[in-house]
Amino acid sequence: MDQDKVETILGKLRFAVISSENYTEVSRYLPMNYRIIHVIKYTPAKDKTFPDCMLIAGNDNAGWTLDGYVLPRLGSGMIHGEEISYEEAFDIING
Repeated sequence: MDQDKVETILGKLRFAVISSENYTEVSRYLPMNYRIIHVIKYTPAKDKTFPDCMLIAGNDNAGWTLDGYVLPRLGSGMIHGEEISYEEAFDIING
């Protein structure tokens, strides 16, 4: 697959780091278009450092958007989330 196609596919995905170790709790807050893709144990990424947390990814669909629904919904349960770029997500996954 050429780099332009990869960039197009990844450009549609949105990623966020969620500051919780509780997989079950976080998964209950996520709509069907977002998933937990990686559990992180204290990971530095570029200029940021994340404590024990997890990485979620998904595509916005209608009103089920990362910034308009997913992060505010997690926040209602006192779970902090921060959107990151796909480059940062890959840095985290690849350690």
